[in-house]
Amino acid sequence: MADNFSALIPLDFMPSQKFAQIRQMSAKLDGSILPIALSIGWYKVDDTSLSASAMYDRAMLAEESVKGRYDCNIAQFDESMRQSLLTEQEVVSEMKQALELGQFEPWFQPQYNHATGKLIGAEVLVRWRHPKKGMIPPSQFIPLFEKNGFIYDLDKYIWKETCRCLQKWIKEGRNPLPVSINISRYDIFRDDLIDVISGLITQYNVPADLLRLEITESAFSISIKQIVSVVKKLVEKGFTIEIDDFGSGYSSLNTLKDVPAQIIKLDMKFMENSDDNQRGGNIVESMVRMAKWLDMAIIAEGVETRNQADFLKSIGCFYVQGYLYARPMPLADFEALTESSGKQQDISTLETVDNLDSNAFWNPDSMDTLIFNNYLGGACIYEYYNDRIELLRANDKYIQVLGSVGMTIEDALKLNWSEYLCDCSREQLNEALKKSAEEKTEACAELIFVGLPGCTAKTYLHSTLRVIAKAGDRLLIYCYNENITAQRLSEQKREETSQ
Repeated sequence: MADNFSALIPLDFMPSQKFAQIRQMSAKLDGSILPIALSIGWYKVDDTSLSASAMYDRAMLAEESVKGRYDCNIAQFDESMRQSLLTEQEVVSEMKQALELGQFEPWFQPQYNHATGKLIGAEVLVRWRHPKKGMIPPSQFIPLFEKNGFIYDLDKYIWKETCRCLQKWIKEGRNPLPVSINISRYDIFRDDLIDVISGLITQYNVPADLLRLEITESAFSISIKQIVSVVKKLVEKGFTIEIDDFGSGYSSLNTLKDVPAQIIKLDMKFMENSDDNQRGGNIVESMVRMAKWLDMAIIAEGVETRNQADFLKSIGCFYVQGYLYARPMPLADFEALTESSGKQQDISTLETVDNLDSNAFWNPDSMDTLIFNNYLGGACIYEYYNDRIELLRANDKYIQVLGSVGMTIEDALKLNWSEYLCDCSREQLNEALKKSAEEKTEACAELIFVGLPGCTAKTYLHSTLRVIAKAGDRLLIYCYNENITAQRLSEQKREETSQ
């Protein structure tokens, strides 16, 4: 039938060398057509009362378990495959009635600011409360519903129930926090998606900023242009877009470039135990910094230990979701939690100085970048956080101004400059940054660096700086530098001579 073939063969032929040779030959052929990849399922005839058709069905079940795989393309039937099929058929036969009877429930997993312990919102998940089987975990029905298309009906129901909850909380004067609903990658291509979601907030009179929309990152690998178009229309209607499972897919950075999302849900798989935890930590820190300067908030999901949460807080990621604080819970429990918890309504985002076009600022082809790279003096942009100075950009003249022998821009970007800053200068820098941030103007500081690679024992820089953006405790600084080392050393020499 079509490209499917069945055969009855001796049992001892299956693991034989001859069989392996036949498979290899089929992949090579004579070069006149593309190589053929075989997916093979087989059933050992141990029940001769079965019809040939039933035996064929069992072999097909085994074949489907390896179809499309590259790591394994042959499988033997076992009874668990048949049981899995029966379970799927049972789920499919009950799903529509279950939806009509309200057996699917919205559950809420709280999100917290780990720095303050305050509740900032929740993600809405789905659970199936079966009258006979009890709670059915999502892993047993979500993949199946995605495969057969029922996921859209289920999602629309959960979205509706979520809006009903928000409406109830507003009427009761609970001052609700934003909640996030999931939009499946199978939902995003529905022609009526935008009308459905917009219609729900109109029907239940719910502000759009209380209903956040989570789109899994893997969805953006299917048809990026179409999805970006949908996302832009949703943003125009006032919705907050979250990229879920960020970092788990191959298109992460490209996704950030094109998608006007406001929140990233960071996949904590980076923090799982591995042979090189430092690399994972560095990746997470880089992603957090990148998101902040892109004016995006970050919520880390899957946070299970205090060590993980404390590490995230130390790199500026305060918002967490996971078993450390709370598991998903039914509506009544979530309502009780919100009544007893401190709340934080807004997630802090980037604050920039007036007239700063952040898009042009980071655009390599913009006039801003052209001026920066060809500035008459040594210019740099650095991040200041927790007494750490880390260069993000520097022009060629910056290295010339330092007077370093052999240091390149690449070397300069790797340094933690605060390690070379003397204590008296640290105080001056803090004062200058405070003044610039408060007065929104330029400030000056004389900074002394001790032992900079390739430089004199002490390097004196006169820095004119301005805080151009702020994200929590992190500051983004634009800085112009003049090297006054010769002048200061000359003054010191005159003083020593006069004594």
